[in-house]
Amino acid sequence: MATSKAFVTNESELKVNGEAGADHAWSMEGTETATAQCSIQIDLGARPAAYLISWNCEMAWQGTPTVGNTCDFYAAGAPDATAANIDGDIGASDADLGTWVGAANTHYFGSVTVDTADTTDQISSGSFVWYGRYISLIGFNNGGTTLNATDSVFEFYMTVRAIQGQAT
Repeated sequence: MATSKAFVTNESELKVNGEAGADHAWSMEGTETATAQCSIQIDLGARPAAYLISWNCEMAWQGTPTVGNTCDFYAAGAPDATAANIDGDIGASDADLGTWVGAANTHYFGSVTVDTADTTDQISSGSFVWYGRYISLIGFNNGGTTLNATDSVFEFYMTVRAIQGQAT
């Protein structure tokens, strides 16, 4: 009797930050406390496609952040048939959102929590499900001080994964 298992496969890994050469732009560097920054809108391709997203973020604050505070991450989508009508009305470009209040109309997916009150790297990871074709990322800095102003200090990796059935 044949059996099968479901395996997770990596489709693509995307670097999303303010560095030249990143796969997609997201200029989080220098984001002040209590403000937000959105990425450029990312096209994950026509559906059907992979829908699991794993993420990893390494970042640092410029001054002394408050232990226990966070930089929170949200995702905003748009209809598959058009890149318009973006959740939270954030627009499709890498942009400063200022004192953003659109969190209620976007999707929280994780945080980097300040674990040390200094300028060392803080690292976190997680995963979420995303069924849509388009995604924009939003970072809300609630760390108590400005994020480091060097674009290479904020590194966000997004790995798109699929479930694959295999006979065993």
